[in-house]
Amino acid sequence: MKIMKNLNKALVCLLLTCIFMLSCKKEKKVFQTFDHKAYMLDTMNGSRGSLYVFLAPECPLSENYTLTINQLQAQFADSGMRFYAVISGQLFDSAAIGFYANRFPLGLPLLVDTGYYFSDQFKATTTPEAVLLNEKSEVVYQGAIDNWATALTRLTAAPTSNYLMDAMNSVLKKQAVKISKTKAVGCFIER
Repeated sequence: MKIMKNLNKALVCLLLTCIFMLSCKKEKKVFQTFDHKAYMLDTMNGSRGSLYVFLAPECPLSENYTLTINQLQAQFADSGMRFYAVISGQLFDSAAIGFYANRFPLGLPLLVDTGYYFSDQFKATTTPEAVLLNEKSEVVYQGAIDNWATALTRLTAAPTSNYLMDAMNSVLKKQAVKISKTKAVGCFIER
């Protein structure tokens, strides 16, 4: 009899543990690109980290930085890092996003984040703004891509500090990122 009571207690305990674990299971977040490809959040980090660049179809600096973003993606394509462009919010419809994507093509997925998940997660406020995560999904750099833009409509001849590229090289070398935060210059992420 005592064995049965202990067995029943163990089974009840096991059942309650299973129910608890199922109720605590992480919600699977799925994000779509402008061309309807799906990305699951829990599989988006690369073996060496991830880069998220916030852009907006009507922001002149989002347009101006397309070439730089594509060059960085090409330079680090075989590094084990994953690259994503993010358009946050509901301000831009699919036609505006499609027009932007066709006019300024990117070599990386262009995620449409209508619920502000990524901008809230990283507290991103500006386009373009870069957020670099290491292989542990920790933010190691956030801010401007470089110092080419000094204001929304003012560009220097060429950048003299390449904040994002330097941070990416540090992550790949498993070194501390020297400059981990800068102020992004550009357009506000509209709410």
